[in-house]
Amino acid sequence: MHQTGQPPGQVARALYPLEGGLGEAYVTGTPDRLMVFSRKLGGTWRTYSLPFAEITTFSVLADGSFCQLDLDLGARRHKLKFSGWDRPVLNQLATMWASATGRPVRVGREADCAVPFTPVTLFCATLHAAMQLDDDPSAPEQLFLARALKDPRGIQDGLAYWKQHGTEETIAAAGISLNPDQRWCALANAIALVMVDGKLTTAEQDFLEQLRAAWQVSTEDFARTQQVLLCKNNLAVFLAADGLVATEALRTFHAALLAMSQADGEAGECELAMIRALATEADPVEAAQRALDKGGLDGLLARLPALTPAQSCCLYANLLALAMADGALRSRELALLERFREALRLATDTAELLHTTLFRQHNLSVFGES
Repeated sequence: MHQTGQPPGQVARALYPLEGGLGEAYVTGTPDRLMVFSRKLGGTWRTYSLPFAEITTFSVLADGSFCQLDLDLGARRHKLKFSGWDRPVLNQLATMWASATGRPVRVGREADCAVPFTPVTLFCATLHAAMQLDDDPSAPEQLFLARALKDPRGIQDGLAYWKQHGTEETIAAAGISLNPDQRWCALANAIALVMVDGKLTTAEQDFLEQLRAAWQVSTEDFARTQQVLLCKNNLAVFLAADGLVATEALRTFHAALLAMSQADGEAGECELAMIRALATEADPVEAAQRALDKGGLDGLLARLPALTPAQSCCLYANLLALAMADGALRSRELALLERFREALRLATDTAELLHTTLFRQHNLSVFGES
């Protein structure tokens, strides 16, 4: 501790000094420590340098229109109260502490209902915010989140965070605390989630635009991402002009997906469930297997040029998503994807755009998840 001049701006201003009583304090941080500039009423400024490694717990708790920073340093414990306007700065400091120590931050209305303030919490909270746009999350939306992140606790923490802080604060906190790769993954999954029911409402469009603007994503990058995910989810391309299902094209679509699921041997239940989720009517797996058995892989590839450009793009996007479902693209899958691309006569740059966008969506390793 040492005396110093008044602290710089762009910090969180506490309502009383670290020592207690009347006065003020300012809190900021460096990559490895928390800095507190504090003075009692009429006193001199004092600087407290608190290494992150010595802070055992770091909690940001809400209290009406105020928020509280709760620090546990073992033998010492400090509590500072702030205006609610300072929450974004405190959340950023919490993220710095979590990155330096590997420990989860606690955030919430009070200590007994606090939830971990982690990138996974913010990812799930963002998707919960998207799900609540219709007031009643649909079964496909809930299934989407469960498949996207196989972490029930993380999903529950995300819902708790969203309920405590609301949509606007969730978006702001994610914009500050998530790194660029994590924000892209969250944005791509939010777009995919709102499209899972096959429609995009005005409220959903407004929500996505709110994410784009708050996270400073260019309109061009956002439009490309949205177009790719629309291409993947738009199974209406398999409807004929009279509104009836183009049966042969849809059977070819499912057979190709089944072939991809078998690239490394027998298809797993997760992959089969993904194929069934893309069915318009009955379970497509048995019919797809018969179609695949009919002429083998070569026969299937020979039938692909009969698909329309929109059907080809939809198929290739879903092939990529299926191959990425387990978090990895293996050499056999990559080789088979290239054969599909050639048979579909899909341009290389189009295939690369589909790959980049879907990799952003499925690459949960940016959150430390596989």
